[in-house]
Amino acid sequence: MEKTKTVIQPPSRLSFGFKELWHYRELFYFFTWRDIKVKYKQTYLGIAWALLQPLGLMLLFTFVFAKNFKIHTGHIRYELFVLSGLIVWNLFQSSVANASDSMIQQANIIKKIYFPRIIIPCSAILAALFDFSIAFIIFLFFCLILKQPISWASIILYPAAIFLNIN
Repeated sequence: MEKTKTVIQPPSRLSFGFKELWHYRELFYFFTWRDIKVKYKQTYLGIAWALLQPLGLMLLFTFVFAKNFKIHTGHIRYELFVLSGLIVWNLFQSSVANASDSMIQQANIIKKIYFPRIIIPCSAILAALFDFSIAFIIFLFFCLILKQPISWASIILYPAAIFLNIN
């Protein structure tokens, strides 16, 4: 008896497979929602951890570097300067770490059933975007409290930084 071999490959070498991703959008949603729930269920603080992490780092950097070293940030307050960089860095760091870990953690699912494999790291990145959105709301709140004007250039460049982090 002769064995048949099934080969799974993309329609072309340059195809990303958006049609297939759209077809599996519910699985994409499920993986993302599961990553968010698991992340916050495993902490005592829950979603408050997404608030405390950037704020704690902002306070640490402010007290260590702003007080000891005279760092010039232009017309931007040092706290906001640090917070804006930290939340973008946290997005990058958690996206890379979670996306790479997710492939290892989901190895059993990958071996058993067929679905677009890109869903697994992308869902980890979307979970990191959830943390980022919480931290970004805090950032905007601090901008209002500290009366920091927001320029139009920053409105354009900040989403560009997010896009570059995700890709």
